Formats: sequence, structure tokens, C-alpha cells
Amino acid sequence: MQPIVENTLSIVKTAGLTFFGSFGQNGSMPRITQPHDDAWSSDVEAAVATFGNRSRNEILRYLSSHGPATRGDIVAAVSAGEPSVAKHLLALEETGAIAVDLEPGRRHGRSPRYSANPTRIKELLAAHLEYLLED
Repeated sequence: MQPIVENTLSIVKTAGLTFFGSFGQNGSMPRITQPHDDAWSSDVEAAVATFGNRSRNEILRYLSSHGPATRGDIVAAVSAGEPSVAKHLLALEETGAIAVDLEPGRRHGRSPRYSANPTRIKELLAAHLEYLLED
């Protein structure tokens, strides 16, 4: 009889991608969970999405110190590639941490300029701090 391994680390390589996952006893991947807490607001969720990623922090820092910039300017300045920066800019725009000078439907063939939204960044940080330090 073979021993049952409750938590094993699996590495799956497919189509040039590598996935790491810790599989439980039933062989399923753990689900991403959200705290069951009334204090976990949409702003706290947005703060975690905004500040829980190094590349997003790097992009925000660049935009805060250099002002409005195109995606190409941002790619040249940060340590992430163009596809990654594009994905992060969309996420940051969704949380309101950055503003864009062109509406989503009018960007094709143009170079929109992205800028940090310091007011929203402070709101998100305040919501996160309140959540973390609330009694």
C-alpha cells in the first residue's frame, strides 16, 4: 500500500507555461478566497489588487514621479514587458489608481497617456490601513 501524501507540490509544464500548485488530499487546487468579514469592502479588494503586485507598484511610482506617460514610456522605464504592462495598466485603471486621457473605445491606433490618480491611491491605502488596523 502506498502512503497518502496530503500536500504535494506539483509543477505542470504546458505550452511554454509553468504552473506551480499545492494539491490537497483530493487532488484539487485550493480556491482563492475572500475574507468573510464585513470590513472587507470593495475599496479593500481594490487596494489589494492595486498594491499587491510589484509591477503595479513600480508603474504607479513611475507615473507619480514622471507625470503622464504613454504605455511605451512606461515599458521603457519599468522592469516588465509590454504585454505585462498592458495588463497592469488595465487593472490599475479599473481600480481608479490611474487615469487615461482617452476613453476605452477611442484608443485604437492612438497612444493614450496614463497618469497616477493620487487622490484615489490615498483612498485605497486608507481603506486598506483601516481594514488591517481596525480593532
